[in-house]
Order: sequence, then C-alpha cells, then structure tokens
Amino acid sequence: MKVHELRIGNKLEEGEVVAISKTNFSINDGYSTWRSDMMVNDWGNPIPLTEETLLKCGFNRLGSIKNVHRKITDGKTMYLYKYGDDFDWQFGDHHLCTLKHLHQLQNIYFALTGEELNIQL
Repeated sequence: MKVHELRIGNKLEEGEVVAISKTNFSINDGYSTWRSDMMVNDWGNPIPLTEETLLKCGFNRLGSIKNVHRKITDGKTMYLYKYGDDFDWQFGDHHLCTLKHLHQLQNIYFALTGEELNIQL
C-alpha cells in the first residue's frame, strides 16, 4: 500500500487517516494524532476485507456466506463475491476489480456513489 492509495477518512488498523501529503500521512487513533514520514507499509496497516467487516459497513448476506450485497440509489445493487481471501466487486453485471482491504472498498464506494461508506467498527 502506498500513500497515494489513501484518502482522508480511510480506516487503518492504527486509526483513521486525517491528513495526507505526497510524502507523509497522519492518523488519529481516537486519543492523539500521529504523523509518519514513512511509507504506509512501514507504519500503517490496512484492515483486511472480511465478511465481518462488510457486515459492519452495511452489506447484507445474499443467500450464502460467500455473497453479500448493498443496495444504493436508483434501485441498483452492488455485489461483492468472495473468492479465496479477496472479494470481487461487481456493479450490475460488470466486474470492476478485486478488493483486499477496507480502504480500497471505501475509495471505490465513494467514487461510485459520491458518498462516504458508513462503517460501524
């Protein structure tokens, strides 16, 4: 994971990203704000995307543990299918990408809907 993959508001294991520049980022862990001049891999750990995490983001199971869905505006449904340790994101009948971490889901959700993903971690 690189700094340019992050957005303000992304969740990492250490806390929430509150500031980003080309060379560093800051995370608030609920008690204080920490700044790092290191690459994200050296200091901030991405949250793995799991079914439990998806349920905390408002996704619902669709028939089986491997399939989840979340409805959005205009009657469209966004689907995530679990394959191995990753999730494949589909919008309608179109495969968009494979997601491994929560910040990736946050970013693509915002890009597609213009809204932040509500997360109850």
